[in-house]
Amino acid sequence: MHIRCSALALSVRAGILVLLVLTALRGQADSSLFDHAVAAAPPPARPAAASPAVQALYRKHCAKCHGADGKGSAAKALFAEIPDFTSSHWHARRSDGQLLVSILDGKGTGMPSLAGKITKSEARDLLGYVRAFAPAPKKAGHEQKKKSAADSFDDRYRALHKELAELQKQFRRLSEASADSNDP
Repeated sequence: MHIRCSALALSVRAGILVLLVLTALRGQADSSLFDHAVAAAPPPARPAAASPAVQALYRKHCAKCHGADGKGSAAKALFAEIPDFTSSHWHARRSDGQLLVSILDGKGTGMPSLAGKITKSEARDLLGYVRAFAPAPKKAGHEQKKKSAADSFDDRYRALHKELAELQKQFRRLSEASADSNDP
């Protein structure tokens, strides 16, 4: 009886692990569709290199709410969730793909879609301009290399896959032991 309970608990753990892997895969696919498109394109322009045309695009489509300084102070009364582009914490939590989606598709009723008003190339230029509001990261004693989200996902996927394989082995051994103990 104890072996059967252990086998059942192990199979439940394996099932949960499979669900976690599938959820992670689905989440990765949903959140990174634009990240892959962005990665294939050249990096967006930074403000120091931003052309007058990009600056004009920002002034025309973005500055009214987000402000010339990117802090969004003027619109905070109307839209409490308007981001502060000068916050490195805000930038760290958003991928380029997520920001491109916001620029092109808008954000609810508070931020209009710019699709059809600007090109994808102009959207990428605006993305670079917005990213440039963030302060330059402070360097520690030595430069720390940050893994890309894709690398981090791949590492986590491999670890989960390895754990799943080990759980399946344990389940097979317990099942065989259980079957042997039930034979008269």
